[in-house]
Amino acid sequence: RLGDTLFYTPAIALLKQHRPHANIDAIVLSPLAADVLAHTPAIRQVFISPDESQVLAMNADYDLAINLHHDVDTKRYLAQFQIETLCAPVADPHQHQCAESMAFISQYLGIPVPEASYQYSLFPQTTDVTKIEHYLAEHGVAKNDTVLIGCHLGCHGLAKRDWRFWRANQH
Repeated sequence: RLGDTLFYTPAIALLKQHRPHANIDAIVLSPLAADVLAHTPAIRQVFISPDESQVLAMNADYDLAINLHHDVDTKRYLAQFQIETLCAPVADPHQHQCAESMAFISQYLGIPVPEASYQYSLFPQTTDVTKIEHYLAEHGVAKNDTVLIGCHLGCHGLAKRDWRFWRANQH
């Protein structure tokens, strides 16, 4: 769910922009997804796969739970909250997840979907940059002499199983 997590960062930023005093925390299902959200100014705290007792304890700290992702695990977490919950509509295979989550949060806020805010947000730290530089040096890549191109090749299990089906959905 690394790609999904990244795709939700514009919606999270939009929510924080329009609710600046809100304490926004995130539940993620993997340490890698937590890394994506680490140091995000809009998010106060990231919880990695909390158990049921931790989620039940969270009920006293929150007024609202928002689910941006539709799958069994996220719905299981949402069901444990005893507070108001909002769940994004089921994904439309013809619309990108980022656009869907932006539309959902915009509707919740009662504002039009801002066009210019579809930018993913990562906040790498000095240690991250150092780690990348070390990795590149180990593999003989001179960062100032080599053009590096990063490609996002897909993020969904369908892409791993049958690319023809995936491609038809234009996700």
